[in-house]
This record gives sequence, structure tokens and C-alpha cells, in this order.
Amino acid sequence: DTSFLFSVADREQKIVWDSEPARAGRKLALNVSEDLEERDGTFSLSRQVVADDTCLKCHNVKKNETIGFVTLRKSTIDRDARLATNRWRQVWTALALLFVLGVVGSVLVRFVLILPLRRISATVKAVAAGDLAVEPVECKGGDEVGDLAQAFNAMLASLRELVEQV
Repeated sequence: DTSFLFSVADREQKIVWDSEPARAGRKLALNVSEDLEERDGTFSLSRQVVADDTCLKCHNVKKNETIGFVTLRKSTIDRDARLATNRWRQVWTALALLFVLGVVGSVLVRFVLILPLRRISATVKAVAAGDLAVEPVECKGGDEVGDLAQAFNAMLASLRELVEQV
């Protein structure tokens, strides 16, 4: 909703005209020191109307005397609803992103850690069963798993040398 509501009040802050006719005759609750305020789901911008030379011709007032108030109002309910909708959209987007990151992370862990460790484990079991003719473990990475594979391959080579010597 893009409509604004408009009020005109006299110097006692009694509404003499309003874009919502039911408000006419009510008293404004203005804090003149605060021009812009948000209260009860509405932004209000209020200004004093001060008499200048042109006002003195029609009104029985002194120059620079407050002769009334003008208030412009805008409901914040639609804005608040849009903000709430956007907040939920952001929450769901963040959750979806976290889910995707979790899936990608688990796939990376599987390929970087679990599969190489399973290959090492299978080779260790074969050597433990007495098969020294197994192929050395493939060591691609320079991480801890790669270090483990290299250490195992060195141990396998040492075992083969010992068996050949005996």
C-alpha cells in the first residue's frame, strides 16, 4: 500500500480535516519536538504551521504564532509484513545453503579421507593375512592420509626385503 494519510489540526491540536473522515474532531497527540515518529503501526511526520505575513491577512493571529499542525501518516503494517516475509525467505535460503554445504562437505570428506583410508585398510588386512605380493597403496595427497600411505608402503617394502633375506 503506497497511500499516505493526511491531517490538518488547529493550534490546540484538534483535527479539523483528515483524509480519514472518522478522525475529524479528535485531538492529535503530537510531541512537537519529535517530527518523525513510529507508533501503533504508523509513521507520522508532523509540522507546526507558523503564521507569516500571508496568514495575517486572513487569520487573527500574531506573526510567528503557531496556527495549527499538518500531519502526514503512513501505515507500517505492509512494510512489517514484507520484512517478516523477507526474514523467513532469508532463513530458508540460509538453511538450504547450509544443507548444500553439508552435502558437499560430506562428499569431500568421503573422497579425501574415507576412500583412501579404506584402500589402506584393505591392503593392511591383506598383508596381515600373509600376502606380501599386494600392490603398494596409491598415495596422491601430501596430507596425513598420504603420509600414512607412504609409511605403510615403506613398511611393506621392508617386510618384503626381510622375507627375501630369510
